[in-house]
Amino acid sequence: MKYNLLKIVFLNLFFFTSLFANFEQDIEELKTNSLKAKQKVVEQLVQRYSEDERTNLLLTKMKDGDLYYKKDSGEFVILEKKEGSTYFTKSFFDNKELKPQNKRDLKK
Repeated sequence: MKYNLLKIVFLNLFFFTSLFANFEQDIEELKTNSLKAKQKVVEQLVQRYSEDERTNLLLTKMKDGDLYYKKDSGEFVILEKKEGSTYFTKSFFDNKELKPQNKRDLKK
């Protein structure tokens, strides 16, 4: 009886968590070094957000090698241009131009 009750509670928690998932939270899982894990995240993003225009932008920038995140804040950025080790980026979510970054401050 207790086992069934725990099972129901965990299933409900999982269900409610998935209801309130959002794009911004889900792409956080891309911040892994594992290519297998990234592949799974991309597949989930396509399933959940295929109608969201940000999904296409995200996948295109990933394919082109232009999607990074800032090591200090974790903010996703898009590479606009680079001059040596200086990268000119804009915010992925609000398209705001950011101050130039050193290559070491960013991670793919």
